[in-house]
Amino acid sequence: MLGPFSIIGRTKKPHGNEGFLKIQLFEDHFEDLIAEGVYVFILQMGCHIPYQIVKSENLINFRIKFNGINSPEELIDLSSKDLFLLSSDLNIPNSKLQDQNQYEEFQGYSCKVINSPDFEGIINRIEVFPHQIMAIVESNNKEIYIPLNKSFIKSINPEKKIIFFELPQGLLSLND
Repeated sequence: MLGPFSIIGRTKKPHGNEGFLKIQLFEDHFEDLIAEGVYVFILQMGCHIPYQIVKSENLINFRIKFNGINSPEELIDLSSKDLFLLSSDLNIPNSKLQDQNQYEEFQGYSCKVINSPDFEGIINRIEVFPHQIMAIVESNNKEIYIPLNKSFIKSINPEKKIIFFELPQGLLSLND
């Protein structure tokens, strides 16, 4: 089942002295969803905490200002975090929901990459993006995003809870 939240981007660092936060959106059309009055969510201590946008600007970098936050110091704990919207606000097609359901069982599985034998991690969660479903894998205290593309999955061992991937060269380094 699709969770109530979908990742749309990542927060960056505070910008200026007025409480603006730079953000990176994963898809261009997400810019239309980031507007005054909209609530976005940031995962903190295992909970999706809502923040209301009071201003957004798309100059050289996209930046937003939250209700009640007026200085860069107040944004330190919000920097370098995943940014979420309610899944219901994204209008994800039903076919995506069905596709995600088939991957939900992989949460908690070990993840190994055949063409990168030093890589090993655990799938913490499954996230739906507009054009693909991603496994969020924890490896060496970092979150790595791996597309759950059937052509990348080479084998699955349900007894040992291991998925073996063969990934395009450089895909793992995109997460650095």
